[in-house]
Amino acid sequence: AYIANTYADQVTVLDLKTLEVSGALIGGKEPDGLAWSGSAVRRKAGKAWVPFLGNATCPISGEPVRRDCYAEQLGERLYACNRDCAKKLQADFDGWRARIYPANERRVVGNAHCPCMPDRKADPKFEVAFQGYRVGLCCWKCPARFLTAPRTHLTLALHPELTRVSNRTCPVKPGVDVAPDAFVVYQDRLIAVSAGVTPEDFNRDREAALKTLDGD
Repeated sequence: AYIANTYADQVTVLDLKTLEVSGALIGGKEPDGLAWSGSAVRRKAGKAWVPFLGNATCPISGEPVRRDCYAEQLGERLYACNRDCAKKLQADFDGWRARIYPANERRVVGNAHCPCMPDRKADPKFEVAFQGYRVGLCCWKCPARFLTAPRTHLTLALHPELTRVSNRTCPVKPGVDVAPDAFVVYQDRLIAVSAGVTPEDFNRDREAALKTLDGD
């Protein structure tokens, strides 16, 4: 199973092999209403957060996963509780992927607008499969656009109330360019950050980060 845990770090899980326009889908188990729970609390608390979209339990041991232990293939990550389990996942990646994200379990996001081109409406003829979600897009060009920052685009599709800030440098590390798919959510803004920056880093000196952001 996977959860969307607003208190966890950033995770990307992507299946490039089954990515198609109106085609094959990655399976995934809907997290029983837990997806995005806590985001309103975080906004009220004035703290930045980042969604976690990955398998929460190691499929081998049944223990909680560590976000630094995973098998990876073509951008998709299968998380494990330790490095030995991660090696076992890597040895039979496709087999374990089918167990973790069953193809017949998926969630249709139902987003009204394309997350890649937010001024355009999503077209039922075009969609992308990502981490057990089906995300609507506007045209045949957008699957490739989606893949340039899949975690960002999925977050925007799931949370249409968020505004994507177009900052080019990191508000936490001034002068450092932002990474393609690294971000934090603060209040109703999705803010790009540099690689390795966590919500805790942003929250540690939030006022300074916001001042830097305003001047970008």
